[in-house]
Amino acid sequence: MALNKYKLTLIKQPTSFTLTTYPLQTVIEDPTLLSSLSIFSTSRLSTLDIRLQTNAIPRSPAKADPAPSTDSVLFLRINAAADYFTTDDALMENPSPVAVDLILDPFVLNVFPRSLIPTAGWISVVAIVAVLIARWISSELGRVIDDARREGEEEKKDKKER
Repeated sequence: MALNKYKLTLIKQPTSFTLTTYPLQTVIEDPTLLSSLSIFSTSRLSTLDIRLQTNAIPRSPAKADPAPSTDSVLFLRINAAADYFTTDDALMENPSPVAVDLILDPFVLNVFPRSLIPTAGWISVVAIVAVLIARWISSELGRVIDDARREGEEEKKDKKER
């Protein structure tokens, strides 16, 4: 039924996460998943602010998105549960809700998150400038040391000649 299952363990919060992905065809064929999606959609639509819906920009049919294929649509189920034990019976009966932030960020070449490209660019620029400045400082220090060495040698020659 499920394609992938992942279990994440957080260090700071005693919470257990189980992520399960389902392709569109599986959601349509499984009555439990389909009813869960229907309940979610109904509750989501009932909480939408009607005043904000009038500000939506209408899409022209020519620029409409193509119908999603079953390969490109995945549904994600997140089960988050408090993962602790306490002697407080009230807390064990009604644990506090677990907040989940899900950030979907496409990867470039399946390696690097797209949202980090500007940061990586700035780090690269700073690194290149730092290397150039370090080379310049190194050459200047080398020049100063060579000048000091030459002056020292010239003073030694002058003292020998006297």
